[in-house]
Amino acid sequence: MTLVAGIIAPHPPVLIEQIGGKQLLEVKNTINALEKISAIVVDLKPDTLIFISPHSKITEGHFAIDMTPRFNGSFEKFGAGDLKLVVENDRETAEEIYQSCARFDLPVSKSVGANVDNLDWGVLVPYWFIGQGLPIVSLAISDLANEEHYRLGQAIYAAASTSEKNIVFVASGDLSHRLTHEGPYGFSALSSVFDEKVKEIVASGRLSELLNIDNSLSVPAAECGLRSFVALAGLLSKCEIETNILSYEGPFGIGYLVASLMVKGKGG
Repeated sequence: MTLVAGIIAPHPPVLIEQIGGKQLLEVKNTINALEKISAIVVDLKPDTLIFISPHSKITEGHFAIDMTPRFNGSFEKFGAGDLKLVVENDRETAEEIYQSCARFDLPVSKSVGANVDNLDWGVLVPYWFIGQGLPIVSLAISDLANEEHYRLGQAIYAAASTSEKNIVFVASGDLSHRLTHEGPYGFSALSSVFDEKVKEIVASGRLSELLNIDNSLSVPAAECGLRSFVALAGLLSKCEIETNILSYEGPFGIGYLVASLMVKGKGG
């Protein structure tokens, strides 16, 4: 495969018009940014989107690659059960990634989800904006260390040599959940520090520095996206990239970052 871009995308269901209602005004910058990402994806003409989500089913001590033939998902739990997606699984690419992870001596397993609602909102929300009907590979973060997530990204990159498909990698994740006292987990003064640090690193393109963010900062921030972003960093570690932060905002006490990371040439 040829890696053409990486994307950082948040995943609050409130971004969806039928769910957000009046709250859409509070996330308009994020929505506009995801619409720009959608246009970028159209121009790139990828064959497959690879997603890594912090809300997919986590297998303890392993990275899980979902081999379900077809994914189904709905927003029923968010009050919009009529909004549904059916997405094809690119199992050929999923198998290539699985084999590459094994060569990297990473603990990896294959999983097969249920036939109904086997896509989590960490995939559904960004796919709603940028999916273009494309097949996907669905990966879950794990309880393993950040360093292992970085190596996961490197293993995915190594798999690039086995296919001619154009690939866009989507790192799904929100930043801090404790930016305000009104947020879902209360307030932490370290939340804004965490978000600013992540933004600074992404903007610089020195993504490996994400590995320097330790638990003393990430845990109080109650973030959910760092391990997804670290995997993206490993993936792009051999690439020359052009980064662009399209938006950041922190409504509802949660940080939402949208960024594109375009690979120059053909994947480095």
